[in-house]
Amino acid sequence: MKSYLVIVVTIFLFACGKDGSQPTTPAPTPPPPATNDVDFWLTKGDQSVLLQKQNTVLAFGTVFNNSAFIEVDAAQIGISPSSPAS
Repeated sequence: MKSYLVIVVTIFLFACGKDGSQPTTPAPTPPPPATNDVDFWLTKGDQSVLLQKQNTVLAFGTVFNNSAFIEVDAAQIGISPSSPAS
């Protein structure tokens, strides 16, 4: 009798609260549309484009940038590391 009661209670506990449906999660909110924070004009070095206004959206966020330094390889730009920049 005890084993029968244990089986019934176990079945009841496993069946309790299961309605067969998955819990629904709310849909994530879409990000707001990006607005253009800066208007800029482009000139290419080969002069194929001369001061042409760009329609690209430049939207800046509030994400912190950990890259505090810009490294310049002097060999790539054609100056020696010991000569002063002009």
